[in-house]
Amino acid sequence: MLSLFRRRNERPEKFKNNLALGKIGFDGYLKYIRRSYNIKMKDYAFGHNKNYTLPNGKTLWASYHPSPRNVNTGRINEAMMVELLNNVNKKLRDEKN
Repeated sequence: MLSLFRRRNERPEKFKNNLALGKIGFDGYLKYIRRSYNIKMKDYAFGHNKNYTLPNGKTLWASYHPSPRNVNTGRINEAMMVELLNNVNKKLRDEKN
């Protein structure tokens, strides 16, 4: 996983937004960023459709993991995921302009 993060961060002009599916992915990316920047994990509360601009200039988006358990218990549904992806898409379009 670290090699994926490293490759994405070596090309900042191409990858400005990162979408973490689940808290494990979210925390993993923050821990990777913490290797280069002095950040506190508590400053980045996990929650669906939350986003943070990190010290490296990238935006980290959080999403509940779309696992069968989360879908079946109603933690996440199709409308929530569509709304999140629309928000990410809007930010990508805004960055292009």
